[in-house]
Amino acid sequence: MRIGLVPMSAKPYHKGHHWLVIKAASENDRVIVFVSTSDRKKKGEFPILGEDMLKIWKEELELIMPPNVELIYGGSPVRNVYTTISAAIDANTDNDPATVNNDNIYSVYSDATDTPKNYPEKSRQKYMQPLYGDGFVRFPAEINPESFTRGVDGEGAPNISGTAMRNAISENDFESFAAGLPEDVNSSNVWNILTKQNLDEYLYTGGSTQMSKKLNENDDDLILGTEEYNQFIDEVIQNLSRVKRSLRVRSTPGKVNRKEAAGLQHAINALKHLQTKSTRILQNSNTLNERIVRFVAPETSHDESEEKFDHKTLKEFFRKFR
Repeated sequence: MRIGLVPMSAKPYHKGHHWLVIKAASENDRVIVFVSTSDRKKKGEFPILGEDMLKIWKEELELIMPPNVELIYGGSPVRNVYTTISAAIDANTDNDPATVNNDNIYSVYSDATDTPKNYPEKSRQKYMQPLYGDGFVRFPAEINPESFTRGVDGEGAPNISGTAMRNAISENDFESFAAGLPEDVNSSNVWNILTKQNLDEYLYTGGSTQMSKKLNENDDDLILGTEEYNQFIDEVIQNLSRVKRSLRVRSTPGKVNRKEAAGLQHAINALKHLQTKSTRILQNSNTLNERIVRFVAPETSHDESEEKFDHKTLKEFFRKFR
């Protein structure tokens, strides 16, 4: 069986992405499209939220997919390609790891620029052997580069980019944006989903730099040694732990993710260290406050307003801790 693997971030999905899917569908019996659902927020560009794109996939893009196309949402699209090929090797390997009983041919579809960047020869040798060496893993953009180069007359992919689509949104240019979408897609619906809350604020604040700051304004309020800081760090640790578990490095297919898992664990350890430090500061602060209150404001029968907090009183208090 011929199986096409198409990884894409698609923020947003445009004619170029659809051309790639259609080409893969016409050349293979089965096509798996790996779709990223993460946010895309970069300085100077209109932000594209993963939840918005997922809504667009469900409402619009799934309807125009060829019948032999399967969509898999979430995770790193490029890593999912490696994992799929690695799993195929593990599933078809006999006692001799150099021999794979394989009836499938995997073709990885990406443009001529991204193919060598995302799938360097070193990684192919490490994660795709022996299928790659035996010709069971192919990269069409290397076999016929002109077909996968944008803007080549008569043969290449459509001359459209994600940057151009995001610029059209930031400039409030609906016509240019709609022209970059695949046919049979409700361009107004796609536009409204992507801009429902973001565009007015983007234009009002003068660009994504200001908007990004507003979207993340709570980050500036984090102060080491506070309950809010500890709670936030705890949430981040839990999320990173969840991501690490999803890599399933103890399983055979997950072995390719051990480096990433180690990096996540290193980050988790660093955050735990910060959390411990913050907790210690918070505890010391609370203890000191309690001692001050007990010393300068002991329980008495008279009105608290009569207490005097002068320099001499504080000096005598701190002398006790020398």
